[in-house]
Order: sequence, then C-alpha cells, then structure tokens
Amino acid sequence: LLASQAPTVADARALLGERIAPPPVLVIVAPDGSLSVADAPDARPLEPHGGAVRFDDVRFGYDHDREILHGISLEIPAGRTVAVVGPSGSGKSTLLGLLAGLDTPSSGSVCLDGHDLFSLDEDGRAVLRARLLGFVFQSFQLLPALNAEENVMLPLELAGNAGASGLAVAMLRRVGLGERLRHYPK
Repeated sequence: LLASQAPTVADARALLGERIAPPPVLVIVAPDGSLSVADAPDARPLEPHGGAVRFDDVRFGYDHDREILHGISLEIPAGRTVAVVGPSGSGKSTLLGLLAGLDTPSSGSVCLDGHDLFSLDEDGRAVLRARLLGFVFQSFQLLPALNAEENVMLPLELAGNAGASGLAVAMLRRVGLGERLRHYPK
C-alpha cells in the first residue's frame, strides 16, 4: 500500500503508475472521510476471508463530533498494489494505521490475511504485523548508515527471513527503486 497526497486521480496515476507495474489500484479518501476505488479490475464484493486485506464498515473518530472515516468497506486481494490517495487530513494515515492494528476503529472490522485484527490482543497484532506488513512512513524512519537495500533487508532479517536480500531487491525494483539499491538516505 502506498499513500499519496496527489490532488487528482490522474495526478496520482501519473506519479505512481510510471514507477509501479502493474499500475496500482487507487483508493481515494475524500476530505469527508468517504472512500472510492478507481480502476479496480480485481474488485470483488466482500467475502469472509476472501482477501489479504478487508475493511468491513469501518468507522474511526476521535470523539462524537469528529469522525475521520465513515463506514469504509474494501477488499484488497493478495499481491495487488494499492495506492491510497487524498488531500491532507482526509484519513489516509488513519486508514493505514487501522490496517496495521496501530489504531482501533470506533466500529467495524479489519481483517488481515483472514485474521480479525481487533479480536487479537496487542501482542497478537504485533506478531501478525511483523509477519505480514511493511511500512515506509512519511518520515521514512531509515537508518542513515544503511543503503536502500540494507534498510529494506533489516526487518526481513530480524524476522528470520533467509532470502532477505533477494526479497528486498525485488520489492525495491517493483516500486521503481532498482537503480538506487546502493544509495544512502539523505
């Protein structure tokens, strides 16, 4: 999943589509917290345990007056690249935080690989996160002494993945960074 503040679907497609093959499905979070999907050839109705990621009528808010996400229902099949786009403050980071189990929805369910995240305790969510998710945060959180490949390899190696280097290279190439494997963060 990628997040972008591109102002329009065309801008997001131009920005992300050039670097990622096949072009990503765009999940658009509107300023009012509603969600739509653009060019989703793999879109399917919600099915129990049908997708790698599933949001079912998810709502999130900080109090009764400030609901950020309004009844989000979305399924993303395994292996599909998705870009979450929308203006600043629309709920993109909140959506990703819910996917990771870092934030708790006001209502609804979030399933990852068939597991209802919020039926698990924090330790259970952490184990699932370590096994299934990787995030590049807005502030990147990269280690300056490691190059791009090494920064991507680090969590894979910590998880005991023997093929960390090959997987890191493949993922960096997939997002258009194959020529920057030996580059260091600035």
